[in-house]
Amino acid sequence: MGVLSRRRSLLIKLIVVVSTAWFTIAFLLYSEDRSRPALALSLQNGLVNREARELPEDNAIDPVNPFKNDANDVEEEEKGNLPPPKKEEDNGVLLPPQSLAGEMGKPVVLPTNLSAEVKKMVDDGWLKNAFNQYVSDMISVHRSLPDPRDEWCKKPDRYLEDLPATSVIICFHNEAWSILLRTVHSVLDRSPKHLLTEVLLVDDFSDMSHLKQQLEDYWAKEPKVKIVRA
Repeated sequence: MGVLSRRRSLLIKLIVVVSTAWFTIAFLLYSEDRSRPALALSLQNGLVNREARELPEDNAIDPVNPFKNDANDVEEEEKGNLPPPKKEEDNGVLLPPQSLAGEMGKPVVLPTNLSAEVKKMVDDGWLKNAFNQYVSDMISVHRSLPDPRDEWCKKPDRYLEDLPATSVIICFHNEAWSILLRTVHSVLDRSPKHLLTEVLLVDDFSDMSHLKQQLEDYWAKEPKVKIVRA
């Protein structure tokens, strides 16, 4: 009788321990899932703050007017329609950049003390495009980039110059204005003219107004850019 009583007591204790452990693990997993977004946001903010501290002064952004740049014309920078950079006569590589947002692929870090109006513009850009459209609009459509080629590839006469011409096809659907323009200008600015037949912009049934007549008017004087509607 005593043996049965001890076994029953041991079984009850085992059930209690297992149940407690199960509920504890479930609670910890639930808490971790809920805290993960906040942790990610905290880490992201910390990274942004660190990058902002490390950002050179000549690439800093005015929190009142983030388009302002003392070394450049504000109006042209706001439009994002700066003239294409000059190329070196020898190798066609873009010259070193001016002090504009995003030049040479430098990250654009917004200040933490954005006004309510600017913050709304940033949030709206994320909502519409799932990326920071506000920052994209700050970057020139002719922005310069570093030459990523290996030194072996940069040597003269490494490749044939007389190659078949080609067409570049770019498909888009409700794309942000600055992104689409910069994509096309990147092709036009960096492709040898005799090798580029045309750039075909294929509109996959976009319904945003800036991709209608505004886009047609923008490329009206560029004979190599053609727009095809779905």
